[in-house]
Amino acid sequence: MKNLYSLLSGLTFFLLVSFNSLFAQAPVVDDVNSYTTEGTKIVGQTVVVTVTFSEPVTVTGTPTITLETGSSDKVVDFTGFNSGSSGAQLNFTYTVEEGHTTAGARLDYVSTTALSGTIKSAEAPFEDATLTLATPGNPNSLSDNKNFVIEGISPVISSVSPSTDSSVNNANVGYTLSEAIASGTVKYTRTGGTADGTIHTANLEGDELNAGERSLAALADAPTLV
Repeated sequence: MKNLYSLLSGLTFFLLVSFNSLFAQAPVVDDVNSYTTEGTKIVGQTVVVTVTFSEPVTVTGTPTITLETGSSDKVVDFTGFNSGSSGAQLNFTYTVEEGHTTAGARLDYVSTTALSGTIKSAEAPFEDATLTLATPGNPNSLSDNKNFVIEGISPVISSVSPSTDSSVNNANVGYTLSEAIASGTVKYTRTGGTADGTIHTANLEGDELNAGERSLAALADAPTLV
């Protein structure tokens, strides 16, 4: 009778474990978001992208998420949980690099398969997580939750006339700007007349800050020739 009881107890334990394994559900991604302040981000600034699962998970190695950043997409490494070695929210810290752009659109990941890595449930039976993300732009995607515009392409000034270190007897300046800028300066040094050896700085104003070609003309803040 004692042996029969032990056998029945073992069967009960086996059946319970099998039942739990049969009905265990793999963690799924609920949401991709960020706690970084929204707005336009330039080179060197960061955005912390958060991926939240339906239950606490653990990771092996370094999971990544790939963001749509223009001509070259950015693979962003996992940088930790909110605390400890497991949790429902994974953090990925993205730093804007030169050349990154969303062309005025909202930042998002590249596709529903942008998340990769080894991610498992933190509880037995430690199921592999389903890594499928919401379609970019749809509810629960990064761009649906937050508005980040990436501007990692620096303005270019070209066709500058007169050229650097040349000497002219006027204060006229011409140039071409690749895009509108918020501020800019032109520096002059008097080498004739009343030469003072001082660098005079003229701040660009109004239309002088606009994109496009600017023909040779005196700047609004140009120094007075003496």
